[in-house]
Amino acid sequence: MADLRALLVGILGGLVAYYAAKGIDRYLARRTIRSRHRQIEQLTKELHLLVKLGVTDRALLLFAFKLLFPLIGVAAVGMAGSVARSFLSGPPDDPTPLILLLVSVVIAILAFYATSVFQKLEDPEPSLAKLHQKLRELQGTDDQSPTR
Repeated sequence: MADLRALLVGILGGLVAYYAAKGIDRYLARRTIRSRHRQIEQLTKELHLLVKLGVTDRALLLFAFKLLFPLIGVAAVGMAGSVARSFLSGPPDDPTPLILLLVSVVIAILAFYATSVFQKLEDPEPSLAKLHQKLRELQGTDDQSPTR
């Protein structure tokens, strides 16, 4: 009787383990397909970036500046936050922290502005087209204005 019971437990345990392994395998196969598509997309973007960076020095410099200026901006924001936090204890007697706060805020603003300019320089065609359109509109309104 004990042998029969052990045999049934072994068979049922084997069936449960088989179907559990099969279900996990199916789940991992579906997950792997999605992961593979994501990896293909990521590798394609990386390859495109490396090809673009390898072709011109301009692209490499733009890439470096697009990484550098946000870091400078984040550091300046952190510094401004630290200085602003020191104001919680009360207004300082010395104007140095206020000047430091203003300088770090200006640095942060300029760094983020430079980042946006470098972003536009990466693919200048849409930005140039928009600027040409605005210039044409302004020149068109100048032509329609009355002469003196």
